[in-house]
Amino acid sequence: MMRFLHILLLWAVLSFPAAGQWRVGVADKCPEAGGCAADANYLNALMAAGHTPVVLPDIADSTLLSEAVRAVDWILLPGGEDLDPLLFGETAVPELGTVNARRDAFEFRLIGEALRQHKPIFGICRGMQVLNVYFGGSLWQDLPSQCPSALDHRSEQGHPVRIVRGSRLARIIGKGKFTVNTSHHQAVKALAPGFRVSATAPDGIIEAFECDSLPIAAVQFHPERLVLTDEAAVWSKVFSQLEALCRPEQH
Repeated sequence: MMRFLHILLLWAVLSFPAAGQWRVGVADKCPEAGGCAADANYLNALMAAGHTPVVLPDIADSTLLSEAVRAVDWILLPGGEDLDPLLFGETAVPELGTVNARRDAFEFRLIGEALRQHKPIFGICRGMQVLNVYFGGSLWQDLPSQCPSALDHRSEQGHPVRIVRGSRLARIIGKGKFTVNTSHHQAVKALAPGFRVSATAPDGIIEAFECDSLPIAAVQFHPERLVLTDEAAVWSKVFSQLEALCRPEQH
């Protein structure tokens, strides 16, 4: 792990993206079998936008984690397993899916270190959920059983979302309705203090949020997959304009 981290840090330090492009630290998936992993779609979407992705491994040592975060400009929290409901004060429902305690703990440490260093954070799917829980919000553990009036959020056809007028997301991709992919059964229930909704599904489920006091934004859907579709021109802006998406305006 130490040798891997030193290689990671050296690569990050020596990779100097052009102006407006960034070294983006993608959180380790913490696979059950051990090692370090990240889905290629996230890395490819970042590289297509001109950024340099750096996979940040699960690091227990706080000093090494601090060094790893210091070597990147951004943090991306990707999709993955369910969150342990104990993190938001609930017991598990029978429909809860696989949880990854090691990943939960790592991402909480990573968020804390990123905040300490004032690094912007972008969350996708699970990444949105873990941000909400970290800041004091809660989740629907299983939409079909706990919120039966909700749409099918695992439909291959996707569903429309309404982008909230005046949000940073609206300024990037435009206001109004867009169709997005969907592959989740957990979702934001109580929104964490300090966040505001930037997109919703027709059933009222929160599909994106942003923060006005911290450089944080997140989406429930998967823009890294949407950039591979006919809608690439729209959703590639999420990655090419990370600064405008996550950074609150200075007044």
